[in-house]
Amino acid sequence: MIQTPWFFGLIAVVYAAALLGCLTDRGRVCTVFLSLGALLNAVFLVHHSAFTGVFIWNSLVDPAFFLPFTVVLAILFIAAKLGKPCREMSPAILFLLATTVFAAWYPKGIVPPAGNKTGTWPFLFFVFENAAYGLFGLSGALALSFSKEEVRWKTLRRTIVTGFVFYSIAQVVGALWSFQGWGHPFMWGSRHLSSAAVWLFYGALIHMRLLSSFVIRERWLAIAGGCLAVYIAYSHLMYEMGLQRIGG
Repeated sequence: MIQTPWFFGLIAVVYAAALLGCLTDRGRVCTVFLSLGALLNAVFLVHHSAFTGVFIWNSLVDPAFFLPFTVVLAILFIAAKLGKPCREMSPAILFLLATTVFAAWYPKGIVPPAGNKTGTWPFLFFVFENAAYGLFGLSGALALSFSKEEVRWKTLRRTIVTGFVFYSIAQVVGALWSFQGWGHPFMWGSRHLSSAAVWLFYGALIHMRLLSSFVIRERWLAIAGGCLAVYIAYSHLMYEMGLQRIGG
């Protein structure tokens, strides 16, 4: 049951209920459903890692299923900082729902782990990279609805900066993993170049705050960055859908 599309379909229904609670200003209801969805997602991740009979740590951070988990944790944290989920959080929950629907559609099997794709470095890489992609996509969703009220805008900026820190850690860890597994810390391939594009974009976005005219464009650049990050993250996943898997 857990290794089927129906389980993530159930999680999607739970998040749809959370979205309804958010739109009707029922903060507690929204929080309960978000927490329930996070719990179900965690159960899936653990089962996904162990269903072959051997616990595989890398499967715990399988991007298609781990990314929604990072997004819901971030939403719960931000909602707690703001007091409770409100209507302004609805684009963020809609983004969470979209990632969950994709996870329901995505193959549930695991790619047989090769020698250079196991160990501490790839595990840490996917933890930080997917957390960053989740925060970047979330910041783009929040930029759609957040007002320029000081607390909310600071929250948006901190989400972007935290995502950038996580992404920077992922690049360092990824370089170490690449050197250990393939003998090169960087390669001129689509995977590494797309990561560099995201890192440079958000590095520029953070430093452009020093320009006096930047405030007007900040919202649109945050939305554009979220779209870029989500496109790159899910283009990798679409490519990996064609790989041979164990368990479907």
